Amino acid sequence: MKKGHKFESLPIAIMLSIVGGFVDAFSYLHLGHVFSALQTGNIVLLGLNIATFNIGAIFHYLLPIISFLIASAIANFVELSGPKLTSFVWQEIVIYIELIGLLITRLLINQLDTTVIVSMLSFFMAFQVHSFRVVNDHPYASAMNTGNLKKVGNSAIAYLLGENKSQNKTIFIDCLLIILSFVLGAILSSWLSSWFGINAIFFPMMLLIGILILVRRE
Repeated sequence: MKKGHKFESLPIAIMLSIVGGFVDAFSYLHLGHVFSALQTGNIVLLGLNIATFNIGAIFHYLLPIISFLIASAIANFVELSGPKLTSFVWQEIVIYIELIGLLITRLLINQLDTTVIVSMLSFFMAFQVHSFRVVNDHPYASAMNTGNLKKVGNSAIAYLLGENKSQNKTIFIDCLLIILSFVLGAILSSWLSSWFGINAIFFPMMLLIGILILVRRE
């Protein structure tokens, strides 16, 4: 595998999906039932609170959504208009950005309002969502699974109908494993949070460090 494609391997996608599920579950458990990356969930909860005119809760969900939007725009701007970096260098930088974000979350989680903290976490998680979108030459998402579920269903039917069987088998297996990895991340977040509280946030940090070590050794 070429150096620039190391971040597009299935093991890396699985690790990133565990991080995505873990961090989303962590923010939901510890930061006022708000998701850090899964903004569809936040939008639904925002709508429910608008319907009941719960002004305080409206901002609790709106600010992370705006933060995620701003970070996505920044990530896209830097990738398209900033210094010309290889995909490997860019994605490696994003891992470091995410590591810094998780560390800041741990350091400030008891000092700042939860809405501020989860908005910061959403900002950093947006970089992962934006920057890791391909595994084995097909699209996927590491921090949300609607598209992954769709691809599992579509590839299964295409395979049974005999269309590009090898490619659809790969897509089916990859996306199914990614979904299960996301669920595993949420499970681990619940377990580790019950044992270690907010210090559970160090687990996804260790996974990200593991990703950096893995791609450097290959």
